[in-house]
Amino acid sequence: MASGPWGGALNTRPLRVKVRFSLGNEQCQTGFNLRRTGASFEGLEDIATDVGEWANTNFRTILSNQDRLQSVDVVDVQSKEGAQVTFVNVAGTQNTSGGKAPSILQVPVSFKSAIRARYGQGRGFWPVAIEEFTNGNVLADVGAGIFQNAITALGAKYMQGDLTGALQLINFHGPLLAGRGESGGPPKPAVPAMWYDVTTIRLGSVIGALRSRKQGIGS
Repeated sequence: MASGPWGGALNTRPLRVKVRFSLGNEQCQTGFNLRRTGASFEGLEDIATDVGEWANTNFRTILSNQDRLQSVDVVDVQSKEGAQVTFVNVAGTQNTSGGKAPSILQVPVSFKSAIRARYGQGRGFWPVAIEEFTNGNVLADVGAGIFQNAITALGAKYMQGDLTGALQLINFHGPLLAGRGESGGPPKPAVPAMWYDVTTIRLGSVIGALRSRKQGIGS
């Protein structure tokens, strides 16, 4: 697993990605983080377009035909520069003949790095759009299979490399202050702003309910 401090060079800067969509009339989002690799300097618009291809091909397969992809936003966390691609009337692929699930239902998707500290992990929430995907409070097998296909495609694209290996999924954090140790242990040292390559994407099975799916919440 690669890791390192971020800031300065383009290929060390975290890129925050938001995939925005509607569930019926509710505006929603989920996201993950990327970094450029090696000496690659793809523009933010190209990166947003590339993520949009995954969203249009794979992510929308978990959405119902009453839901719509809205946009993909990519922001350079350091410079605050960003780019967006938008979708026009791009619906999900799942039929709602068996019933539309409430828009607050979700399952967690965890982005794991090799470092076993909380600050080296990430998580997003993906919507459970149709009743057929549910089995009580867990994902039904048919839903889990469709979710896993979208996750596998995301990992193949951004853990194996796409755009000639230009992008990699990461988790990141800003500077962390030194703190007290736990249970009488040694003090925790300060940690500089770091990124950590994601090595595993894990689908949760338990369905939860978000208090809100407004943009900026539940991502």
